[in-house]
Amino acid sequence: MTLEIYWDIAFLKMAMFNACTLRLTNELVWNGAKSRRIVAGALTGAALSVLVLLAPICIWVKLPAELLCFACMAWITFPIKTMQGGLKLLESYLACSVCWAGGMILIQRSVRHLWGWSMNAGMVLILEPLMLCGGVTWIRMGRKRNRREGVATIVIGEKKMAVKALVDSGNFLTEPISGKPVCVLDGREAQKLWGEEDLFRVIPWHGIGEKRGILKGYPVPELQLELGGLVKTLHNVYVAVVPEKMAKEEGRDCLIISPKTLEEP
Repeated sequence: MTLEIYWDIAFLKMAMFNACTLRLTNELVWNGAKSRRIVAGALTGAALSVLVLLAPICIWVKLPAELLCFACMAWITFPIKTMQGGLKLLESYLACSVCWAGGMILIQRSVRHLWGWSMNAGMVLILEPLMLCGGVTWIRMGRKRNRREGVATIVIGEKKMAVKALVDSGNFLTEPISGKPVCVLDGREAQKLWGEEDLFRVIPWHGIGEKRGILKGYPVPELQLELGGLVKTLHNVYVAVVPEKMAKEEGRDCLIISPKTLEEP
């Protein structure tokens, strides 16, 4: 039996599969990779996978070669800094890949069983974006109920300080003029990064059971956020400082980050 493989069709299918699974993985690990990096990673992974598929090598060589393709695709898409981050990313990507492939197979077989006809390529192209939107929405709804912890490094010129980071969907603070989301710094030690002469924005706030008030919001040129071993660098972020009389005791500084901050380009 002869099996014909059209490399252009294989490339397009793999590129679409990679793009969808990388997008879901990006949502799952809360990394905030830009769309152009996801596209570049998907196309690179598809090209390398086609080369491995068409190469006249045995299956035992193709398997590790496919792992190298994934490593290259992940390196292009995500800023992996640690082994822990790479393993976490691999775990999430495998979960998304299995769920995506299983969902596509289940839908196509259900359509064939219920209506007796097979889905053509056009129908699949329409179905995949709908599945992607559904998957992203489901992940975002699920993580609204969860908090994620990590480490945030505040960089202001030569000053640098690492504090505990908490991604909390309950943080709705925004800078009034630009509308950008605002991080909240709760603690005493990190407040030493700013002095009386530093310019700030007034950030209105209120909490449950608390009176309304204002916080001083300082622009931070660079904020390095590490979640699950993956590092994301944010630029020009506003950080509102909790007044010293309300702040936690020294050594318990915490930066409360809005999920919308991670979505900033």
